[in-house]
Amino acid sequence: MKTLFYFNILTSLLILITVYILEFGFGMVPCEMCLIERYQYYALIFLGIVGIISEEKFKKISIYIIILVLIIGIAYTVNHVGIERGIFEGNSSCSGSFSSTVIKEDLLKNIEQAPLVRCDVATYLFNLISVAESNLIVSIILLVSNLYLIFKK
Repeated sequence: MKTLFYFNILTSLLILITVYILEFGFGMVPCEMCLIERYQYYALIFLGIVGIISEEKFKKISIYIIILVLIIGIAYTVNHVGIERGIFEGNSSCSGSFSSTVIKEDLLKNIEQAPLVRCDVATYLFNLISVAESNLIVSIILLVSNLYLIFKK
């Protein structure tokens, strides 16, 4: 069971290091949704540490929470990919769209508060796959790997 916890900690650390290198090393500024997608990896690190140092009862609870975190993370990332691909409509803070009935003072306020990077505009890696799509693939692999490690024993 400890293998599962170490696997999640190591994988999450590698993913976070990679996204920080992309952000600070290559100037790929994340959108608001990309930042929120990182929360699952912070949670996996925390739950992995809890699983390693806790009693057996808490280890099992940690495993269930890990699976839940991954499922929620996948659902959120599917939404992000859908927004990038134009399948779903993003909220106004994410898409940068404004209502046509906004008065002039509110329009200026909305423009000033709009994120610099829009969630509905994909940031591509090597002009092939968006960062959100790669996160979706990694999250699915993590979920399948965790399920394998759980049911292997």
